[in-house]
Amino acid sequence: MHYLGYKSPKQIPAILKAADLLLITYSLHYENVMYSSPLKLIEAMASGTPIITADLPGARHLLSEAEAYFYQPDNPVSLQAAIQAAIDYPGEARMKAQRAFMRVAEFDWQKRVAKIIAFSNQ
Repeated sequence: MHYLGYKSPKQIPAILKAADLLLITYSLHYENVMYSSPLKLIEAMASGTPIITADLPGARHLLSEAEAYFYQPDNPVSLQAAIQAAIDYPGEARMKAQRAFMRVAEFDWQKRVAKIIAFSNQ
């Protein structure tokens, strides 16, 4: 694991793509975590890099086990198992990443705005 410090927004896509795994962490101890918008998860999906994320409604709205590895928030044993699965089965991890990459197009800003407008016009 490497801590890179501050990076400009323009550098982020290349960094995410160069990583072996992307870990999206959340804790149930944070207020409103159950209702947060997982924009970092969408960026991760667009990278084509295998994803490990907390098993929360926001993540499940975007992904399933076919596209990512999930761990139970605040459970280090669950987190370790998800990381180990991604390391032990690199072919499966790459396939999940490819599926997540294909799925991310559903969540671009134009499509999201269109869904909001359609919902508000009901």
